[in-house]
Amino acid sequence: MNSKFVFYILFLTAVYSLRAQEIRGFGSFAGYISNDEFKRNTIFEAGAGIECSLNEFIKPEISVSYFFMGLKDEKWKESQDVAILKKNAAALGLSFAPKIYFWKSIDEEGSETSYFAAPKFSMSRIMASGMYTSGVNSERQKIGDWQHFFGLSLGMDFPLSEANSNSLAFTLNFTKLDFGKTLKRLRHNEADYNDAMVGFTAIYYFGL
Repeated sequence: MNSKFVFYILFLTAVYSLRAQEIRGFGSFAGYISNDEFKRNTIFEAGAGIECSLNEFIKPEISVSYFFMGLKDEKWKESQDVAILKKNAAALGLSFAPKIYFWKSIDEEGSETSYFAAPKFSMSRIMASGMYTSGVNSERQKIGDWQHFFGLSLGMDFPLSEANSNSLAFTLNFTKLDFGKTLKRLRHNEADYNDAMVGFTAIYYFGL
């Protein structure tokens, strides 16, 4: 299933690149709101990809991204010792988003703003590790999972050049990437985690 998804993304990349009227690259950075088991109550995502403009309204995107975060340690009493579980997690993802522009506004000074919706189909490799210590005893564990999930972004795009090849966009995101499914499999883990995330993204587009 995972190899089929990768092949599908690569196939779409080739097809849209050939058919595109314009291709733009982009870099993005996002923050997702999480519960207090995460440091700063936040999960971060850095990404990069390409946008293939088929026409004025349909501009599919293909991207890769890296999710990273800090996790709080768990501590509890075990007999005469204090047990500690230190945890880490991250994810590397591949996504396809058939982005659709549905409205454009122009103010009195001629500045243009475009509004879009982008359903996103993604596959990510989640990697988690735990280090448990209690007195002289210690145990290290590593777990990896594949997840397929759906997301949705709603955003505004502000052109930075006359040809609109460079622009800055801001989006509100919803994603079903679930770190909890992996982290809860760590031995000795008692923490609970989010199974859905809401966040905000800043995206810089540039002409290729």
